[in-house]
Amino acid sequence: MSSDDVQLTLDFEAQLFIVGAGVRDTALCKQVPGMFARKDSVTDAAVVWRCPATWYHANVLRRVFGARLTYGQDIAQWAAAELAAEQARLAIKDMPVGDDGPLYTYQKRGVNWMFGTSAILADDMGLGKTVQALTALEVTTDREFGDTRDAVVVSTNAMLFKWAEEARIWAPSWNPVVVTGTADKRRKLIESAPPHSLFIVGWGSLRTHTRVAGYGSVSLTPEERQPKDLNHRNIAFVIADESHKAKDPKAKQTRALWHLADHATAVYPLTGTPVQNAYLDLWSQLRLVAPIEFANRGAFQDRYVFGFETDYGFQPVGWRAENKDELFRFVDQYLLRRTKDEVGLDLPPKTYDRRLIELTTAQAKAYKAMKKEALAEFDGALLTAADPLTKAMRLSQIASAVPVVEDGKVVALEDPSNKLDALVEILDEGDGQLVVFAASKKLINLAEARLDKKKVSSVRITGDESPEVRGLHVQQFQEGLARVALCTFGAGSEGITLTAASTAVFLQRPWSLVQSRQAEDRIHRIGQKSESVVIIDLVSKGTVDVGVHQTLVVKGEVFESVTRDKARLRAMIEED
Repeated sequence: MSSDDVQLTLDFEAQLFIVGAGVRDTALCKQVPGMFARKDSVTDAAVVWRCPATWYHANVLRRVFGARLTYGQDIAQWAAAELAAEQARLAIKDMPVGDDGPLYTYQKRGVNWMFGTSAILADDMGLGKTVQALTALEVTTDREFGDTRDAVVVSTNAMLFKWAEEARIWAPSWNPVVVTGTADKRRKLIESAPPHSLFIVGWGSLRTHTRVAGYGSVSLTPEERQPKDLNHRNIAFVIADESHKAKDPKAKQTRALWHLADHATAVYPLTGTPVQNAYLDLWSQLRLVAPIEFANRGAFQDRYVFGFETDYGFQPVGWRAENKDELFRFVDQYLLRRTKDEVGLDLPPKTYDRRLIELTTAQAKAYKAMKKEALAEFDGALLTAADPLTKAMRLSQIASAVPVVEDGKVVALEDPSNKLDALVEILDEGDGQLVVFAASKKLINLAEARLDKKKVSSVRITGDESPEVRGLHVQQFQEGLARVALCTFGAGSEGITLTAASTAVFLQRPWSLVQSRQAEDRIHRIGQKSESVVIIDLVSKGTVDVGVHQTLVVKGEVFESVTRDKARLRAMIEED
């Protein structure tokens, strides 16, 4: 062995690699995520470098030290087994499946992908991730010996009862328990549930039912270290619906999910958009399924993300070219994504119709004043914007209708509204059903009033309605009892099916690429029978509306770099 060699040994009991690197290799050692140094327990002088003994870390070590890295036969045998497992894992994506059963072929492959191991399912929206996750859960059930393990679904409030309905169909051996009500009622539901229960918990209430994991310098209080009701259950499986919500490592809802996931047999993050707005969003998905390999966001950033520091923190620019292949080799082992085109789903094509519309005279006057002076007058009441974020919100409101101001606050929107004038024109173009989206609930309220005057039947899908009422409204729309479904993005962009309509009208676009795509796919999903799907954007000319569209195009580039779905994303939003 040359003096320049770096000897790698494996502590099987501790599951750690011991790296025989010298002082001059300190900078290289620090390139390996999870690497740490300790003084030798015998000499109390020499520094010994260690890192987790995973297939991921073995490959990073090889990339960092190259041919200098040497190891014995025990590690060679271990590596051969890990390589075979990697190849077998990747082969599942194309594994032949039978023709029997109600699932589509791609869904059966998805179930195989998730069976028995943690896996990210990032299929395009509308391809049935819920069905695949529940079927994977069902096939893990040991019916012969009686399965006492429990499972948790973390869901948006709008989807809690929908998950229970789907579970009765696709996971019939499980007992679905929707954890809603007061905190005391929710605790009693969890404590009294029989074994083999599927607890369906809202993102917002999860942290009240499980202790949270630590992260970095975030210290846990004594109260946070105490186990809670879910921690006393035998939670073996965790399904994180809309898992992109767990992106902030300091947020308690994220760390609550981590604690459950870290102690589960298998974790299934479900998301149609594994990257929302930044390259680091991918780390949050990988942390759920591979907490040892991707334990620290800072280490992930240093190794894989190119960017620069600003006064507002780190600004990502792109993937580091020298390490991108290394990263995506492991992304491909954890993440499965299929688009509608790839699976051959017989859905109609999307057509985008971007309509630039002029502001009304009243809107134009107010918009000019707010843009120039951060101040506008409405019926003698003054509306101001104290900071750039508030100003952007005010401009977005004025670009859609005229604000009603009381005590310096916008309490409603009123006519004239160029957006609603255009919506009425669209309704007059035909007699079909429409789904209408807006970021502002006030704009939805104004749209509802305008439709009532025209005697156009409508239903609301907003945060004002309970999950049960929203479900009823969706059913009424799907049965043709209402011509228009009026939706806010928070309530109407996730988990529901509105395929009775083949046209969606966006009065506004959200800043979130995730919500934007999710909203479109309420009508472009399984069950859509029309020959074409039309997405109409109403964009006020010369306003912040145009900037929102430009921003979504940039975010689409980030998303494409993970999902390899560039052509579809570029078609999704037309450039200015």
